[in-house]
Amino acid sequence: MSQTLIQNSIFIFVLCSSCLLLQYFFKEHLESDQYFYFKDISLVATIALMGIWMEDSLLRMTCAAAVVAACIGFCQRFQMVKNLEICYFIIGMIFSIGGTRVSFVEISPNEFYCISYFASVAIGALVFGLFPIALNALDDIPGLSGPMILSLWLLFTTHILFFTGLRGDMLFLCLACLCIFFTFYKRQIYTYRRLTEPLTALWGVLFAGTFIRTVSCGVPLYSMLLMSFGFFLLLVTTWVENIFRFFTYKKNFAPHMAVYSTMLSSGATHATAVKIYVFYSVLSSILLSLCGSGRIRHNIFFIMFVLSLVFIFFDRKEDSMPQDKRHPTLWGIRTDNVSKKFALSKVSSWFSTEKNTPHIIVTPDALAALLSRTDRKYSSVVQSASLVLPDGMGLITALKFLHTPVQERIPGCEFTVDLAEFASKNDLKLALLGGQNGVAEEAAARLQDQFPSLKVSYMRNGFFTPTQVDEICNDIKLSGADILLVGLGVPKQEYWLYDNLKKTNATIGMGIGGTMDVISGRLQRAPKSLQKLGLEWLYRLIQEPFRWRRIAKLPIFVILVIATALHLDTYKDGVNVK
Repeated sequence: MSQTLIQNSIFIFVLCSSCLLLQYFFKEHLESDQYFYFKDISLVATIALMGIWMEDSLLRMTCAAAVVAACIGFCQRFQMVKNLEICYFIIGMIFSIGGTRVSFVEISPNEFYCISYFASVAIGALVFGLFPIALNALDDIPGLSGPMILSLWLLFTTHILFFTGLRGDMLFLCLACLCIFFTFYKRQIYTYRRLTEPLTALWGVLFAGTFIRTVSCGVPLYSMLLMSFGFFLLLVTTWVENIFRFFTYKKNFAPHMAVYSTMLSSGATHATAVKIYVFYSVLSSILLSLCGSGRIRHNIFFIMFVLSLVFIFFDRKEDSMPQDKRHPTLWGIRTDNVSKKFALSKVSSWFSTEKNTPHIIVTPDALAALLSRTDRKYSSVVQSASLVLPDGMGLITALKFLHTPVQERIPGCEFTVDLAEFASKNDLKLALLGGQNGVAEEAAARLQDQFPSLKVSYMRNGFFTPTQVDEICNDIKLSGADILLVGLGVPKQEYWLYDNLKKTNATIGMGIGGTMDVISGRLQRAPKSLQKLGLEWLYRLIQEPFRWRRIAKLPIFVILVIATALHLDTYKDGVNVK
């Protein structure tokens, strides 16, 4: 046994060291997104190699099931096939039929209740299905699922050490997974980025396999259930609440998102909110598990040990990210270096506790950044906006060239649809202002086809005189609109929101430019291949040749970016603008 343990330890050490060296090498040769995909694939490959190496048949099955789940997650991530969650339950069923099952439940130290074959298979399928789904749900809050996975592995490992006395394969599996987690630590623990479906599926199935194996080795089922229930307490509350609301025909509600949004609204930073959430989950898991076992007095050390480990490994201050990295700036454009999921979480927090406070969202591109050099008002609007989401590839490429890259491009066209979906799920009203005659109505109809429960309370074209502005604002206010989307073109739409959003009583105002034409179907968005190449502007120019005057300014933008990189640009924020 000891010889096998030494061999396995050497293998894991060599495997993790090789992964670290590969990460160090490819970091300098790959783009940011490519590097993250490389890490994801490497992590899956590492688990696969660990499974091939292990002699224990159940460990091999667990690793194989995790790799298959990750492949299913990749299909979900790239939208090859949707609604594949049922596959996780099928994996659990196959695992239970061909592997270890939960065959008994301990009622008292000397009393056991045997579980039938079909019931044990059903338990296995349920466990394998719920773990990845739970982690994927937590992944809606950017940066949360990574620390939660780490905390759960620490809980499982310490539970085996302190409660069960299990050693050998089970303990080695937990320690090996912890080693692999820390090998890819910077991918797992990232303040503003989601893990995405492949990794949540991978870790979720590994947890499920560990759960089933631990119970099959004699650990009381109720002890593991109470620990897991406490850890996912808010998430379980969400599921119960939504089941109740489904039968009472009420809208969905997510307590775990509501708690997070409340913390943000009360002044906590995103990193602090994530820490509090993790701490609460770990503490509730420990207390519920100990209450069920009746061993609280004798396990204070266990509580302090787990909590100290969580804080040692997750003591990451948000301020450790330099200001220029968190809010990259180009001339008068200050962008937010966040993911789309984080931006939507921020929107949710505004509606939770700041509904009476107007918030402007700006989605600038390269030409908007160029405009900010000479337009004081536009620069002021952008700098005072609640969210500035980088849209154009030109702006994103320039920020990367200046060594202040953003983690994700958030196209205004996609974020508009996300806001519409958010409004439909939360019983909010949408208002559309701008475009040619009939465009707003056509866009509203298309959005309602996509989201049947969406309420569009106001629609109007973009042709009006200054004397009609107050009337328009009053009409929007009377419509009860919560989100106002204005398509008047840059910078007119930003001016209009800056001057009038408060009058409309809407919580969110966002300039969407020509997005309304795209949603309505009057314009087509560039194919994804052109989007990735940064040639979306060319596709738009072909459809609207009159835009050539705007596009002609792009060479000026490129020259000024190069001048800025070489420190030859004399621009100073607020000095060159009018």
